[in-house]
Amino acid sequence: MKAIDGSGLRALGCHICVRPLSTGDARSVRDGFASAAAALTTRYSFPRSLASVSAQLELERARGHAQRFAITADERLIGVCSLQPPLYSGKELTIAIFDAGFRGRGVGTHAVGAVCRYGFQVLKTHRIELGVYADNHAARACYRRCGFRYEARLRKFLYHDGGYRDILWMSLLPATRYIVVAGERRQNGTNRYRHELRSPM
Repeated sequence: MKAIDGSGLRALGCHICVRPLSTGDARSVRDGFASAAAALTTRYSFPRSLASVSAQLELERARGHAQRFAITADERLIGVCSLQPPLYSGKELTIAIFDAGFRGRGVGTHAVGAVCRYGFQVLKTHRIELGVYADNHAARACYRRCGFRYEARLRKFLYHDGGYRDILWMSLLPATRYIVVAGERRQNGTNRYRHELRSPM
C-alpha cells in the first residue's frame, strides 16, 4: 500500500497521511496505547512492551501485505488502523486516534475509507466488519458515513472499565463501500464529505 494523503483535510493545517506501519513506528505505537488516550474506545490493544510491538510489526512486514497502518500528521504518528482476522467473516477493522485534537475532524473517516479500499482492492476481502461500543456515538457516525451497516447488538459482550458493555456489530461490503470524493470546508472550519456508492472495481 502506498501512502494515501488526506488532500481533503487541508483545513486542519497539516499534512494527514495513511501508510503501512513500519518497525520504526514501534515506539510511537507503544507510547500511544500506553498513554490510555484510546482506552475508553479500544477493545483489543493494551499496554505492551517495545520488544513485543517491534516483533509483531517485523512479522507482518515479512508476510508481505500490510494489514496495520499508521495515521500521521506532518509525519507524526497520531493513530493506527488495522485489518485483523475476523470474528465472523472477511476482515475486522480497528482504529485508534491517540491525539484527541484530531478527533471529530474527518481524520478517522479518511483513514477508514483508505484502509477499506485497500482491503477490497488489494487483499480482495469480500467483507469488512467491526465492533463498536454502543455509547461511542462519534465512531458510529464515522462508520455510517463510510458505508457500514448495523448487523447486531452483542449484549454484555465485553468486560471493560469495570462492567460488561454492549457491542454494536457492523459490516461493509464492496458494493457499498465508502469513497472519499472530496473534502469541503464549512464556514465553521470543520470538514464535510461527499460520498457515493460504487459497484466493485
